[in-house]
Amino acid sequence: VRVQNEDELFATVCRIAVEQGGMLGAAVRIADEEAKVLRPLAFSDNFRPAVESIVVSFEKGQPGFDSASSIAFRENRIHIRNDVWIDDTRILDWQQFNRSAGIRSVAALPLHRGGKAVGAFVIYHSEPNFFDAEMRTLLDEMATDISFTLDNLDRERQRERAIQALAESEVKFRCLVEQSLTGICIVEGDRYTYVNPRFAEIHGYAPHEMIGLRILDTAADEDRPMVQENIRKRLSGEVMNFAYSFTAKRKDGSGVRVGVNVAPATIEGRPITITMLQDISERERAQRQIEAHVKQLEEAMFSTVAAVSTMVELRDPYTSGHERRVGALAKAIGIELGLPEGVCTGLEHIGAIHDIGKIAVPAEILSKPARLTEIEFALIKTHAQAGHDVLKDVSFPWPVAKAILQHHERLDGSGYPNGAKGEDIILEARILAVADVVEAIGSHRPYRPTRGIDAAFEEIVQYRGVRYDARVVDACTRLFRDKGYRLPE
Repeated sequence: VRVQNEDELFATVCRIAVEQGGMLGAAVRIADEEAKVLRPLAFSDNFRPAVESIVVSFEKGQPGFDSASSIAFRENRIHIRNDVWIDDTRILDWQQFNRSAGIRSVAALPLHRGGKAVGAFVIYHSEPNFFDAEMRTLLDEMATDISFTLDNLDRERQRERAIQALAESEVKFRCLVEQSLTGICIVEGDRYTYVNPRFAEIHGYAPHEMIGLRILDTAADEDRPMVQENIRKRLSGEVMNFAYSFTAKRKDGSGVRVGVNVAPATIEGRPITITMLQDISERERAQRQIEAHVKQLEEAMFSTVAAVSTMVELRDPYTSGHERRVGALAKAIGIELGLPEGVCTGLEHIGAIHDIGKIAVPAEILSKPARLTEIEFALIKTHAQAGHDVLKDVSFPWPVAKAILQHHERLDGSGYPNGAKGEDIILEARILAVADVVEAIGSHRPYRPTRGIDAAFEEIVQYRGVRYDARVVDACTRLFRDKGYRLPE
């Protein structure tokens, strides 16, 4: 019971067998599975020479295969020979030793570890027929006790390894948590039961000062209702994992913006919450600066677009306001189609500059009040490619250059400049095409009166699904006929 390891155990049982059991000697042999032999690990001193020199194999045909210890191990049972002077005539290695040592009876007990035979305990006596039925019962008990002790040693080793692993894990955990740049706390109910140094630092406390505080004690007044509601949801099980941000109240009363991630766990069967917290004040401040910068860039971009649109109108006074009205109608069609807000905004700005390529067309052609010649019209048609070439290297959040290039293309390939067809024409260009035609036909020009919206509808409906996208045509007609849309002045 008190032994610390196998060596001490085996030496102890050999000593007890001789000193208290009156045996001539004893030995413990443990199996070497690779060499197929039972190696002596303990023995009484008077038997050392013979036990160390005689080979006991458990492989058939090898020396010692028929010995008592080999049989006990192989067959997993107590093996007794009550007169070895007669019984061991086949084992020449043992005959001389048995007679010289005065051994007449031998008993071999299989030893078990984890339910498996791992070796044999062998005891020797000077009397023949010494191991009777009563002695056999005692030997059974002895073999069980030794095997039980071996299992106990294994269990103790496993326990020690588990304790060591736990200690190492705790050290690693503490190093990870205590030195973490993220605030970490454990909450039971609504009170802190553990906080790491970073969590306490963010709140302006020493770690021990926060133990026992309620979560609401560290929330700013304006955010307490939200924090309290989240605590309620967590305690009721309504929400398990969640993340949110709020203003925490520091020890000195000042506020700090924090973001938290909350997850449930258990300790010894008790429900707890593990919270990770970060100071997001700088991040939010940086985000606000980024948003302000982006807004400034957007305003600069929109101002540039407006300036370009004005420049085009100055070059082509006969179509003044055309681009602005096309942009407004294109945006309205996008909204009617259910497109994202950003896409609709893009349609408005693309429409506002879709004729930018006209800066490459001579002014006298743009302002000519009479019908254009074939050559003059060919020059006008170059504005789509020219507009694309002007803007192709400008970075917009929308496909501006491609939409400008394709806004005179038609689904059946009858458009220009490249005769693109069907799905090769992007959606923005298909929307611009309809808006451009409706505005051109439906608006007044200095050199001609308006033909009216009905004439515009006659064009797009007649060629619905042929030249113009059917969904876009339907959305446009709904705007005017069902929702009262009117072209801006």
